[in-house]
Parts: sequence; structure tokens; C-alpha cells
Amino acid sequence: MYTNKRAPKQKGTRKKFAFQNLPCPMIQKIFAFISGLLILSIVFLFVPEAHGGEEFFHRGSFFLRLPEGWENTRVPAFDYDFTLSAVVLKTSGDGTQFRPQVGITTEYTHHPSAESYYQRVVRDTTAISAVTKEEEGTIILDGIDGFWFTYLWETVEGTARVRAYLLHTPFVSYRLLCLASENTFFNHLPDFKSIVTSFRRGEGK
Repeated sequence: MYTNKRAPKQKGTRKKFAFQNLPCPMIQKIFAFISGLLILSIVFLFVPEAHGGEEFFHRGSFFLRLPEGWENTRVPAFDYDFTLSAVVLKTSGDGTQFRPQVGITTEYTHHPSAESYYQRVVRDTTAISAVTKEEEGTIILDGIDGFWFTYLWETVEGTARVRAYLLHTPFVSYRLLCLASENTFFNHLPDFKSIVTSFRRGEGK
């Protein structure tokens, strides 16, 4: 279930990779780490665990079903406030500098509500001067009320478009980041939505 509205157009000069503008060193490390995994080609080096059409289960925390032409890739854990649990990739690229991908994190931070979690993620993300927020909306996945927003991210390789889906429960929060080139993102949106809407929590979550 989706609703959406368009955010007001933001003005101003944008710089690339301005992690130094973030409010604390911890957040700087988090965004540097995520950008390295989701923007650069490092993710291409890990060994696939599952392929399209198979149900994918990670560490008891969630289920996903991948469309044909997608694969799950093993990634390292990040052990501060969250774990980067998985990156799923389109098996072949689309001729752009960004291979379509979805990164999933499980986060063990405490927030009083889904809205406060969403506001915190938006605030931290848009603190990067290379980011421009676009649309936003709400979604319900596996009975969890959530939010999503889309943003452009200028990098040295070019401009990526990212849609972040954010889910919050009293025990754990989930962030699903769908990324592709600015110009081809909407070509892959049906696959992104298929992956995201297949999301189911594991036992005890």
C-alpha cells in the first residue's frame, strides 16, 4: 500500500561526499560505510547466496523473495547501531555506472515511533550536501507501518537515485535502500517494489 507526495524543491549549491557536515563522527562513519557498499563496485566481489525466484532468509530477521535476474550477495556486518544484513543485485548491469541493487539493514536503535525514526533518517541523509530529497510517502509491509522517500545522490561516478523504505518496530528497525542510476531508476522500480513488498519478518521479530 503506497501513498506519496512530492517534497518542496530544495535550493542551494551541492558538494560531493560532504561527510564532514554530518552532526557526529558516528554518523559520518555510517554514511561513509553505506556509500562505499552501495555506490562503489565492492559489492560485486562477494559470493552470491541466492538467485531470482528463491525465497531468501537472513539470520532469522527477515524473508525476501528475489525476482528473476536478481541475486543475493554476502556482505560484511557493521557492528555499531546496525548491521548491513544483505545486498541484492541485478545479475547484469543496465549499461550505467550503477548496478541496480537493494541494501537491507537491521538497526537496533531506539525510537519512540516510526515517524521519529523516519524523521531521523531523513535528517541524517539530507545533511549530506550531495543529497537532494525528492518524493516521500507511506507504506505498510508485513503489518508494519512505514515511510519511504526518494533522493538524488551526486557522486564522483555520476548521480544515483535512491529510494529508502523505513520500517520500525519496538525491537528492531529495517532500512531497505533501492539504488540505480538517476536516469534508469524508474525502469527498475517494478523490481524494487517486488523485492520490498515481499519483505516478511523472521520469528520473534
